Amino acid sequence: MKRAYLVAQSFSFLLVGGGCSAGVPSAAPRAEATPAEYRARLLDADRLEVRIRDGSGQFARLTIEEGAEPFVEQLQAAERDGALSDVDLGRWPVDVPVCKAACELRYTIDLRGIAQTFRNPQYGLAVGRDLVMPTTSFLLRPDGAAPSGEFVLRFEQGDMRYESGLRQLSDGSFRARLDDLPQAPYGVFTSAPVEQLSAGQGQLRAVLIGPEIALGTEARRSWIREALADVDNYLNGYSVSPLVIVLSDSGDSVSDGYSLGNGGTSVLVGLGRQIPQEELERDWVMTHELLHTTMPSLASRHNWMEEGYATYAEPIARVKRARLTQQRLFSEWYSALWQGQPFPWDGGLDGTQSWGRLYWGGAGFWLAAELAVYRETNGKKTLADCFAAVAHGSRGIADRWSVERFLAVCDAGLGAAVVRPLYEQLSTKPVTLPLAEYFALLGIKKKDEGVEFFAAPLSGCREALFAP
Repeated sequence: MKRAYLVAQSFSFLLVGGGCSAGVPSAAPRAEATPAEYRARLLDADRLEVRIRDGSGQFARLTIEEGAEPFVEQLQAAERDGALSDVDLGRWPVDVPVCKAACELRYTIDLRGIAQTFRNPQYGLAVGRDLVMPTTSFLLRPDGAAPSGEFVLRFEQGDMRYESGLRQLSDGSFRARLDDLPQAPYGVFTSAPVEQLSAGQGQLRAVLIGPEIALGTEARRSWIREALADVDNYLNGYSVSPLVIVLSDSGDSVSDGYSLGNGGTSVLVGLGRQIPQEELERDWVMTHELLHTTMPSLASRHNWMEEGYATYAEPIARVKRARLTQQRLFSEWYSALWQGQPFPWDGGLDGTQSWGRLYWGGAGFWLAAELAVYRETNGKKTLADCFAAVAHGSRGIADRWSVERFLAVCDAGLGAAVVRPLYEQLSTKPVTLPLAEYFALLGIKKKDEGVEFFAAPLSGCREALFAP
């Protein structure tokens, strides 16, 4: 699942917390604004000092993640190259009049205090010496309307490093947009090694936080690689390179997973230390989250499209690599897709907050689209062509797209206007999908245990879903 900003969800083992006209001269190219610069260094294992240089005048009113304010210990500000003086932290957001022009800021912040208060890796969590925490929780940022321009974040790295899903430059610094900061990718202060894992064309960075699992390190590597291979195979290439943070703790299963973009790409998954080999091999959570990283972020009212995509594509991707059987997939869909049907009080899919509508309503939408794609393209295309066009035409979850752009790129990948018309039907009005008819057309019949297949008008569509 993608992280919903300001909704404190937790793992099971954690507390909730263009052109121009002829004859008209083109405008002179606009100089790129100098990005705001953050420089950070750990004063000790618990406290961070941050210096900010800004020339935009956007730092005159500052904020930080709600709940982290008490842990900003001292804030000083000055005109550029002037003497720093204390700023009153008695009221948030904090007003810094001197920063209405170019200015410098310096503050210290208690990272461990944040972690021990939130006790949630999406905001702050202490695991031994390691601190799992996105930059959102410790970087002061402009308050109010979305700020313009970019920022660069440089760390003075020592024994403890900061690893982040933010886009990293060749010099080790991070760079993103200032308006990414309210919901920046996951990160961690750690001394643990970061492993470079690959499968097919796909690559990612993985860091394991917490005690080693009973099966050992290689089992954990294999688990991540298999999920990466699922997505790489399904999309004919995995073009994003996320930071994957795995949190191990008590338990014998894979717990909740989350993905987060906005200036980069990151995944956070909980892993029980006593998980048995067979449970790890049939896990779907890592594949689900890595699929999320390949789709640009849409407006929150379209969350069902994103969750539906990962819910729909994940089992197909695993079947294509013989990690799941078709019978198991369709048996689950037969019993679960009804949860996405609208109740009398529901509206269209856009804006839904219902769990069933978000996940299974979204998956049902994509199943309906799959049948339409098969019909419109005479079996030459599948939805994987839509999703691959989007994935390879973007930076995945690091980008923010309008739904119009997404639909245009999707249908272009299919070579037919298929998904947009279906979206226009289901997004604003409640539509009960004829699921029984879909399964009959695909040649799927429910049995006492599982399903069985038979020849039917669209059984070719079912076979095309899993073709190499």
